[in-house]
Amino acid sequence: MIPTAFVALDTLPLTPTGKVDRDALPETVISRGRPELDVSYAAPASPLERTLAGVWADVLGLDGVGSQDDFADLGGSSLEAVRILAQVLATCGEELSWTDMFACPTVAGMVVAILQRRAQRVHLAAFEQILAEVEALR
Repeated sequence: MIPTAFVALDTLPLTPTGKVDRDALPETVISRGRPELDVSYAAPASPLERTLAGVWADVLGLDGVGSQDDFADLGGSSLEAVRILAQVLATCGEELSWTDMFACPTVAGMVVAILQRRAQRVHLAAFEQILAEVEALR
């Protein structure tokens, strides 16, 4: 919970009732660049990686996120994790859990989790089809 920017003001803008006028406060200029990390930037390669990297960048307020960038190292919080999970559901149709988010803390890891879920659904659908065919033979 450390502020990302500080802005010095001579005086705080006030409303007619003497309270701080939050709407009149200046917008802070925050660098949206990728923070310096231990891993080199790896551009998202697949369409799914690019989609997820875009979601992460939007939620985290960054210009770009690499496929191997760690969520926590990018400054991600629990609230932002929830927002990312909601956006993944909205954009990709995949419902990942809180556990998935922290077990797969990179875009590349999240892609693997999504592909594994998709593969499980395919296998389950094939298995259900085989069971239906067996039942039809009875």
